[in-house]
Amino acid sequence: MFEQLPFINKGVAPFPEGAMLFCYTDGITEMENRHGHVFGAEMLHELLKNHVNAIDMAQLHERMVYSFNEFREEIAFNDDVTFLSIRITD
Repeated sequence: MFEQLPFINKGVAPFPEGAMLFCYTDGITEMENRHGHVFGAEMLHELLKNHVNAIDMAQLHERMVYSFNEFREEIAFNDDVTFLSIRITD
């Protein structure tokens, strides 16, 4: 789509075995429930901390989606909700 993306910085980051990288769009942190409460980065961080020991990434993803749906109840998503996670193994 773009010839050049000047705002992207390339680099290398060491990740120890067992570390997890979780990338997400702002549709997750800006998700609202029927009371007008926003999910927010802190709630996302707590959710990840609580489920960091999921058996595998599929289980983690199921728990994440369940928690998002439980939070928003019947309120429709008002933005895209996308995430990508990676767990470093040997």
